[in-house]
Amino acid sequence: MSDHRDTIDELGKTSSGRRSLRSADTGSRWKSELAQYFHNYEQIISLEGPKSEFLAAKTTLTLIDDLSQPLPIPKPDPTPFGNPILDLHGCTKLSLPFLPDQDPSATATDPLNEATYFCAHRKFERQEKQLRNIERNRAQHEQQILERLLDELRGHDWLRVMGLPSVHETEKKTYKPKREILVQELVTLVSKLQAWKDEERRRKRKRKIQKPDDADSRSRKRSHLDDDSSPAPGALQSTSNPNDVGAWEARQLHQEARSTGAAKSKKRQVD
Repeated sequence: MSDHRDTIDELGKTSSGRRSLRSADTGSRWKSELAQYFHNYEQIISLEGPKSEFLAAKTTLTLIDDLSQPLPIPKPDPTPFGNPILDLHGCTKLSLPFLPDQDPSATATDPLNEATYFCAHRKFERQEKQLRNIERNRAQHEQQILERLLDELRGHDWLRVMGLPSVHETEKKTYKPKREILVQELVTLVSKLQAWKDEERRRKRKRKIQKPDDADSRSRKRSHLDDDSSPAPGALQSTSNPNDVGAWEARQLHQEARSTGAAKSKKRQVD
């Protein structure tokens, strides 16, 4: 029984030697939402100084040159034949003629144009858009949470936001520098998210400006193709050529469609 009581007393003591509640001494990381944005949250709100084995902002680094003599510079071994690329021994040099300048208009169409990769990359483009939408929604949600935490830190109940609700009023001043550090970090995070959102809006406006131009060019190309592929007047009547198999099939399908539509209309009139 005495050993159990001694264990409880040891758990109730802090590093300064005074007794305190467990809720006030430990567990602040899990009671504050700020811990998920700062991996060293316990170190930020701790009143103890950083340990000597860790580097901090005010840690002094001393560089000592304990070498009495500088290290010798290694010299490369001389090759017996020199540089084999520049000094050629027993080789004949061949000078190849340069290719003549070709007329760019005489070259054929590019076999690997954009249309070749459009179908293959369409699926990945949709996946990328979905991921960007998810990332945009997540960033918007994170920004709302950070702005709410920033407002609460600037309010009167900032100790509760930091996970220290049981701190006495006399010790409140000791945590104000920690509060200022958290406020500055949150302002930096919010500004980064806002800059990312502004960049996304700029890209979206740029894409909207480019899309009408692409649509106009495509419509012009489509109209040219329609003009080129449109039949001349009286071409439908000139399908009496028995060698034109495609024209006969198209005419037969057209007649079947007309007969089916006429039968349906007669049936509706009878009903």
